[in-house]
Amino acid sequence: MAIMKARHFAPVTPLETEPLGPYTDPEQREEALRDALRGVDLGTYDERMIAWTLNQFDNSSLRVFVSWIERARVSG
Repeated sequence: MAIMKARHFAPVTPLETEPLGPYTDPEQREEALRDALRGVDLGTYDERMIAWTLNQFDNSSLRVFVSWIERARVSG
């Protein structure tokens, strides 16, 4: 299976409505978040917060979060 890229998981545009999409399994959700965080040095607590985020956020909420990270990356 292909790795879930952040840009395929979440829209990289300002959101006016809840970002809906197909169900993604936990592994794909983690791949998308980690792709959004590519190039960021992560510590032990960062890893703990990634796990917490993946357990607490539903698909739509995580899509918003990933979208913010990707848009911040694009804006420089």
